[in-house]
Amino acid sequence: MLDNDKTGSKENPVKCSGKEGIVAYLNNYYGPNKEGLSYERVRAPEAQIGKLLLYEISYEGLNKPILAYFDIEAPENSVNEKIEGLYTEEEIQMIEKNQKEADTQEAEKNDPDLVNKLGTIEFPINCSDEAGIRHYLDNLYGPKAQKLTYEKKESSTSENGNELQCYEVNYKGLKKPIILYFELKSSFFYISADNIRSLYNTKGLKKLKRKRTGKIIDYSAQAIAYIIIIVYSVTQKTEYLLPTIIVLCILAVISGIGLSIHGTKKSNSNFI
Repeated sequence: MLDNDKTGSKENPVKCSGKEGIVAYLNNYYGPNKEGLSYERVRAPEAQIGKLLLYEISYEGLNKPILAYFDIEAPENSVNEKIEGLYTEEEIQMIEKNQKEADTQEAEKNDPDLVNKLGTIEFPINCSDEAGIRHYLDNLYGPKAQKLTYEKKESSTSENGNELQCYEVNYKGLKKPIILYFELKSSFFYISADNIRSLYNTKGLKKLKRKRTGKIIDYSAQAIAYIIIIVYSVTQKTEYLLPTIIVLCILAVISGIGLSIHGTKKSNSNFI
């Protein structure tokens, strides 16, 4: 039985305007893997309580049907919460994204160099179709945010029996084209990396810019410190000793900040 406060219980039925409202409500939901719902009214005498109708809701893989009461005399603009065990399309996308991130983290843990291998013939990028390949490439850029140009070169069959497509990728300033392989799969484990070799998505570009900024801060502080040391070693004026030490300490802190920005080792992957 449903808890009294749960959406779909006798005390908190789903408010719908007629049986058409029930269909419209349930058509907005799916199982956790976007399975379509099947539902049927429970016609036992005890199942109907006044204006409330009891429905049995199922989807593929569900062990036990979900029971939910519907108030069919509610106004058309009634606002309802979600029945527990059902999922909106947005929730499913979030579940898939979280699962991809978890799978990618586990894969990288087992093979730290996995992201750098993406796009090779041994580790092709998984996409559902050619439109998916174009979408993937249209969201990548060169290291200075250059737009990519790409051309399909050939197709073959992967060792898994799926279509394998080879693309040649260029951007302004690139000396040698990048070759990327894509394997077309209807269902796949997908890794979305922030960068593949010298290709970057928007998040990857932000990380690259942050890294460059950190290097500028670090190297500039070091260069100024060297100049100060050289100047002091030439002049050797004792009254400059304390100010020199203070300035060098400040520059050391600034250099450390820059190093922490560009030298911190983090995963270069994003799971969408």
